[in-house]
Amino acid sequence: MNFRKVCNCAKIIAAASLVSVALSACSEKPSESNVEHGDNDKSSSSVSKDKSSDSKGDVTSSDSKGDSSSSGPSVDIPKGARAATLEDLGKNMSLGEMFGTDIYLATGAKLGLFSLWVPDTAWIVTSSDFDDGVLEFSSSTAAIMGLSGPSVLDSMKSLLSEGVTINFVVSDEDSLQYSMDGGKTYKKVTNVNVKTNPAKMSKSEDLKGLRLNCKNGSQTNVYSFYEGRYYLETKSDGKVEAWSAGYYDIHRSYLLMKPSFFEGRTVALSSFFVNPDDYTLSFYGDVENKCEKSELKFDAIAKSDLVNEWEAVDGGMEWSLEYTSKGSYTVYARKGGDTKQAKEGYWDIYGDMMFMHATGCLEGSKCTQDVKGVISDFDPKVGFEFDHSDPDEPVMPTVWTLPQYE
Repeated sequence: MNFRKVCNCAKIIAAASLVSVALSACSEKPSESNVEHGDNDKSSSSVSKDKSSDSKGDVTSSDSKGDSSSSGPSVDIPKGARAATLEDLGKNMSLGEMFGTDIYLATGAKLGLFSLWVPDTAWIVTSSDFDDGVLEFSSSTAAIMGLSGPSVLDSMKSLLSEGVTINFVVSDEDSLQYSMDGGKTYKKVTNVNVKTNPAKMSKSEDLKGLRLNCKNGSQTNVYSFYEGRYYLETKSDGKVEAWSAGYYDIHRSYLLMKPSFFEGRTVALSSFFVNPDDYTLSFYGDVENKCEKSELKFDAIAKSDLVNEWEAVDGGMEWSLEYTSKGSYTVYARKGGDTKQAKEGYWDIYGDMMFMHATGCLEGSKCTQDVKGVISDFDPKVGFEFDHSDPDEPVMPTVWTLPQYE
């Protein structure tokens, strides 16, 4: 079953609407929140979470990782060519004509976020590790925003709904080329220059290591920017009402944020312009969030150092937690011969913040899907402390150590 549900909302902008089509089929009424959960009708799309799971008994997978798109149809690579790598891609590229107009691909800082553009009209954003030179744009991996009215937006919505895989290769003449859905016909990719605007931030690295505290109506959004990843808390009267974490980058002067983990109502794709002088976040129309900038301080932990099996003994139970290099995890609690807790899913760490999303669990109806927390006192040869938000019973321990062997 899908854990994430989406609905489409609109904001009137000079007789055109800004709409965001998100990660899966809409099942709720549009909210009155704006792009960042405010009180006024300034909305794009909202995502809410179904807190139930279908898994019973043994751990079973109940959704797929939505922030990676390395799989797709088998690719027929031309003789003498090779699969493209990130190093082969430019920051901004033209894919030629589609839907009767020119389509562009942006890679930004090449930290996992990719976007297809009809400039200032419509854009589709996906996250991927770009394995084998493949990008997937589908309703389960990507989100779209655009100005309604132009017919090309409907065409791009259809593309997203049907899904498309783009395969990139480098020919024997060192020419970057692509085909659609594993087809044998390849077209040349051309690098292009995109004009920047001094009033809009154009490099995502200018946000790295910063925290922005932004007023948005009656609420406050607190953004923490790591390297290509963000963490957002939405607060009201000092209380956290929702949080999300995922990918961010700046493409064509648009700050794009696409969540991979979240709790509470969360937009599937946020797009802003960032003022490089005062860090105000703005968008078309009267959407403007005044922000206060501060330094984001944390002890960065390498993801590869966490890839291991960890153990704990707590409450008379033996716990096992394993993080894999492919981004999956499993956690078990056993007492005697009985399994008391079991979960599996995907994970990531931003700086010192750990995020875990459960795709299957022992008690499906009681399974908290997204968990966050800070890792401290980390020693890859000893263990760590994980101050997490998971309330599920039995409660996962906070102190983990490496197993000992004779």
